[in-house]
Amino acid sequence: MQRLLAGVYVKCGRLAEGATLCEKVAARFPKNMDLRIGIFDCYRDMQRWEEMSRLTEQAVRDFPGNSRAVGIRGVGKYFTGDLVGGEADLRKALQIEPDLFFAVKHLVRDLEAQGRADEALEVLRQSVERQGGKSHEDVVNHYTQRLRLRGRLAEAEAVCLASLANEPKPSIFLELAKILRAEGRVDDATRTLRDALAKFPRSIQLRGELARVLKAAGRNEEAGGVIRGAGSARRLQPRELVEIALM
Repeated sequence: MQRLLAGVYVKCGRLAEGATLCEKVAARFPKNMDLRIGIFDCYRDMQRWEEMSRLTEQAVRDFPGNSRAVGIRGVGKYFTGDLVGGEADLRKALQIEPDLFFAVKHLVRDLEAQGRADEALEVLRQSVERQGGKSHEDVVNHYTQRLRLRGRLAEAEAVCLASLANEPKPSIFLELAKILRAEGRVDDATRTLRDALAKFPRSIQLRGELARVLKAAGRNEEAGGVIRGAGSARRLQPRELVEIALM
C-alpha cells in the first residue's frame, strides 16, 4: 500500500512526499532496484543533488555489478556537471547491459554536452542496429530526430517503419509524420497521423500534429474538426485543454 501511495505522490507532483515514502518502502525492500530509481527520479526533479549523489553511491554499493545502479550514478553525474565521470559510468553500465535504454539515452546527452555529437549519433546507431526494430521508443526517437535534423530523412524513415512494424507506438508515429513533412510528403504525413489516431484516439500529441499539418496545407476546416474531436475522445485534463487552445 505504501509503495502504491508513493507512486501516486510522484505522479501528482508531490515529489518530496513521494521520495520520503519511497525511502521508507525501500528500507523494507532493500533488494528492489525499482524503488531506488523512483527515489532518484524524485531527487533529480527536485534538484536535490546531494541526496541524489548519496543515493546513487549507496545503490552501487548495495547492487555491485548491477547495470542500472551504475547507470543511475552516471545519470546523476551528468546532471551535476561531471560529464567525464558520467560518461565513464554510463559506458560501464552499457558494457554490462548493452541496450539499457536510459543509459543509451543519457550517454548520448552526455557526449553531446561535451561537443561530441558524431560519437553520440554512433552510440544510437549501434543500439538501434543491434536490436533491429525492437529498440526502446526513446532510443528510436532520439536517433531519428537527430537523423532528421541532419537531413538524413530516408534513414530516419526506415528506422521508424522498422520500429512500428515491431510494435506501434504513438511517439514513433509522430516522429515518422515529422520526417514525411520534412520530405514534402504532406499527404503521407496526414495519412500516417490519421492511421495513428485510429489506433490511439486519446493521443493529444498526435491530434495536435495532424491539426498543424492540415493548417499548414491550408485545410483549416479539416484541422478544426480534428481539434474539436479531441473533446469527444475522452475527458481532457486542464493541461491538455491549454495545448488544444494553442493548436
